Amino acid sequence: MPKSPTAFYQPRALPEALSLLAQPEMLPLGGGAKLLRGDVPGAVVDLQYLGLNGVTLENGRLVIGAVLPLAQLDRALAAYGPETPALLLRQAIALAGPNTYRNAVTLGGTIASRLEESELLAVLLALQASITLYASQQREMALEAYLAAAERPSGLITAVTIPLGRRTGGAGAGGARAT
Repeated sequence: MPKSPTAFYQPRALPEALSLLAQPEMLPLGGGAKLLRGDVPGAVVDLQYLGLNGVTLENGRLVIGAVLPLAQLDRALAAYGPETPALLLRQAIALAGPNTYRNAVTLGGTIASRLEESELLAVLLALQASITLYASQQREMALEAYLAAAERPSGLITAVTIPLGRRTGGAGAGGARAT
C-alpha cells in the first residue's frame, strides 16, 4: 500500500536541511520521484529551496546542481556544443524514463538510488564525473568511488561535476571504433 509523508519540511539552508535529515525517518526530496511511487515511509525534507538546481561552467568543468530534474538538465544541455559530453548525456536522459519521470527525478536522486541498470549512471561513469557531498563540510569524490562503496557514503549530494573537452562521438578514448 502506498505511503504518504508523515510531515513535510522546506529548509532554506543546507545546514538546516542536514539537521532535519539527521533525524530518524527523514527522507530527502529533490524532485518528487518517491512521491510518484508512493514510497515515503516517513517525513520528507524538500531540497528545492537550497539553490541546488543550476548548471554552470567552472574551470573547464560542467557543474550541475543535484536537485535539477532530468528534464530541465536536458534543456540546459542543449546549449552546449559537440565538443562537450552534452549529446551523450542528453541521450542517456532520454532513456531514463517517460516525461513524467524525467520531470520529477533529479540527477542527485538518480545517483543516490545507485541503480545498476541506469544508462545515465553508466554515462556519468564513462565521463569520469564526481559528486559533491555535504555533511558537516563539503567534499568532492569520484562517482565511481561513491557507487562502489559497500554502504552509501554519508552526506547529501549537492552537485555533480563533469570534466569538459572530451569528444563523445566517433572513435572513443581508445581511438578504435567498434564495427
